[in-house]
Amino acid sequence: MSRQPDKRPPAYLGGEPYIFVSYARKNAALVYPHLAALRAEGFRLWYDREGIPPGEEWWEIIGGALVKASSFLLFLSPAAAASPNVRRELNLALKYRLPITYVYLAETALSPGLELQLGPIQSLCAYDYPDPAAFYQKLFWALPDKTCAGRRPQE
Repeated sequence: MSRQPDKRPPAYLGGEPYIFVSYARKNAALVYPHLAALRAEGFRLWYDREGIPPGEEWWEIIGGALVKASSFLLFLSPAAAASPNVRRELNLALKYRLPITYVYLAETALSPGLELQLGPIQSLCAYDYPDPAAFYQKLFWALPDKTCAGRRPQE
């Protein structure tokens, strides 16, 4: 049985401002199309699957990428809410006062701690938009200009 490729977009590895992407690995098939859409608009994105060279200590690479990021994008789902790794990444993003944008991939109950951390931040619900173009326009405008190498989408 051959395994289908998961069409991972490349991660940004340069020195310009970029967005750190946090998600549950179980949601990769849902997240990668969103990353591809963001990259197509010129956003610079770092995420674990393509940002960690083989043989490296992944905690150090993830932590280093997060503290150097200009923004934090969280794809939230029940799996992400239950993930200790996602929680660690969010805690570090908050410690370094990164601007946070989060997108619900599915309806997700938040623990009191997550609710406390994310409560004051406006979210986007990907599943509320029957038209993907409308969702992406909102998402593109929610992210910092400096993390986008290309043109900004028109209103």
